[in-house]
Amino acid sequence: MLLELYNKIGFAVCQQISDRTIYINGLKMPVDTRMTGLFIGFLITIPILLILYSQATDYPQKRVFAFGILAILFLAFDGITSYTGLRQTTNSIRLVSGLPVGSFIAILLLSAFNETNRYFHDQSASKENETKIKLLQSSWHQLLVLLALAFTFFLINSRLMFLKYLLPTLIISGIISAFLLLNLTVFNYYISKRSLRFIATIAASSLELFLAYQVHAFVLLLKT
Repeated sequence: MLLELYNKIGFAVCQQISDRTIYINGLKMPVDTRMTGLFIGFLITIPILLILYSQATDYPQKRVFAFGILAILFLAFDGITSYTGLRQTTNSIRLVSGLPVGSFIAILLLSAFNETNRYFHDQSASKENETKIKLLQSSWHQLLVLLALAFTFFLINSRLMFLKYLLPTLIISGIISAFLLLNLTVFNYYISKRSLRFIATIAASSLELFLAYQVHAFVLLLKT
């Protein structure tokens, strides 16, 4: 029952092509390998940032942006060249292309959330005179994120038995977390009351996943 729900949520954001998907002891993951990397990268980066930079009020350094852009270019190169038949790729390459992009998306979204939350809802001291804290401003913290991504890559690639049901749960948690954080950032602009922001965020995220599922199903129906 739970795995069926996972597959429906995964179908909302991914084609779920079998030969591009990780299997653990015969169990197919709810999204393909590249998407697995993306959403797991997002999920493991968010708690690191929340623990180390809960009060961050500025976007990260240029080198973090440069790394993120390079990661996106690598993902695009791997995806386009493999889909067009110019070269062969593997699930390991798909995974390593998705992880840093998911991490970079987490950095961007949390930066945007902190900025909108500070600007619209923080009634504390003057924002003009405050000392801004850049997200991931420490080189050691940047290294920590990279090591976390590397460890996650090797762990997922090992396909250990305990990951059989844990990994699908983490993937779906990453998908839901990404939708929630994106919508919460948007609603920071429009809704001042915190409880209403949370309600609107949950409602919008649920609706978006439902509509994405229906659109994907309709597109596949047209292809048959």
